[in-house]
Amino acid sequence: MSTLPRDDLIRALPYARRYARALTGSQKSGDRLVAECLQTLIKEAPDNLIARHALYAGVTEAFDRLDPVGEDEGLSQRQRQLLLLTSLEEVPIAQAAVITGMAASEAEAVALATRTRPGLILADINLGVGGDGAAAVARILQHHQAPVIFVTAYPERLLTGEPFEPAFVITKPFEPMTLAIATYQAVTGGVRLD
Repeated sequence: MSTLPRDDLIRALPYARRYARALTGSQKSGDRLVAECLQTLIKEAPDNLIARHALYAGVTEAFDRLDPVGEDEGLSQRQRQLLLLTSLEEVPIAQAAVITGMAASEAEAVALATRTRPGLILADINLGVGGDGAAAVARILQHHQAPVIFVTAYPERLLTGEPFEPAFVITKPFEPMTLAIATYQAVTGGVRLD
């Protein structure tokens, strides 16, 4: 972690405010998210993001804390964030994935989990040239405990008899409701929330 130049943050503020307002649907709520993330970024900022993208990431994380499930007319919260970043803010898809907490490689996944300490890990096995999702999760779980859901076309790769076998495996293609139920069970331990 490092600090970002104050002038860079000031130049990036209008973009972060626009994104936050579009995300929340409210000027007041959006500006509150920006203010919250600015307090953090002034002290420490991710090394791999420019000021504008660091602000987007901070706003995204603050919004996720406010509305951890979030559905909007058929779009998931994460889909809406990606749509706003790529279309409204013209952020390249690879950077948008980093901003919203998605990793395309084993190394990115481990670094992201180390930085954000997630409450739930949603992983794929095959990361293509980016490595192996199971290896990434195993590395993350050495230092941080969180429930894990694998969504994969290769479930047999998880049933190895090794010490790490996830409790939640969803085979592709899948129904969104299946993922929703697994997520609920993973984060609540199956406890009914009345």
